[in-house]
Amino acid sequence: MLKHSFHLLVAGVFLLLAACSGNKEPASQAIKSAQATYDAAKGDALKYAPEKAQAVETALASARASFDKGDYDAAMSTANSVNSAVSDLTAAATVRKEELSLTWADLSNGVPKMVGAIQSRVNVLSKSKKLPDGLDEAGLDGARSGLADLTRMWADATASYQSGNIAGAVATATLVKDQAVRIMSTLGMPIPSAAGN
Repeated sequence: MLKHSFHLLVAGVFLLLAACSGNKEPASQAIKSAQATYDAAKGDALKYAPEKAQAVETALASARASFDKGDYDAAMSTANSVNSAVSDLTAAATVRKEELSLTWADLSNGVPKMVGAIQSRVNVLSKSKKLPDGLDEAGLDGARSGLADLTRMWADATASYQSGNIAGAVATATLVKDQAVRIMSTLGMPIPSAAGN
């Protein structure tokens, strides 16, 4: 009887090992599939939804760690959950990219007009024999040098946008807008209502 029990126990262990190793290949495929799904979305994800991208990378690392420990069921379950996480990630990145694109459209419409208005005002004041009240020569010189900075920064923002870095373009363009508002205020110019956003 004891010998029979021992044989049953050994057979059970072999069956368990066979079952576990039977899940090894599906778990490996699930991890590879999840990684491929993430890789396809990773470019925009890292730019526009970095926190969610980090969560997916953590889940993938967890799936690989479970696989390495031989816990194939957990590895497969975690890898399978990555697919829905990547769907959420892709949606979030798309929404953020659209928001930034709309912001860029507004900025690229308004900021060059502000810079042009500042340039015109600086040109007029530079030829003027008397500066308006509240503006001295130092303030005008500051506006001139600030205008040069605005022009350079706007070129940088445009280059960022053209290279696909919409987030960087918007960040730089926002700095240009804020600095343009300060210069316009120094020069006693009216601030466009859109620039107050």
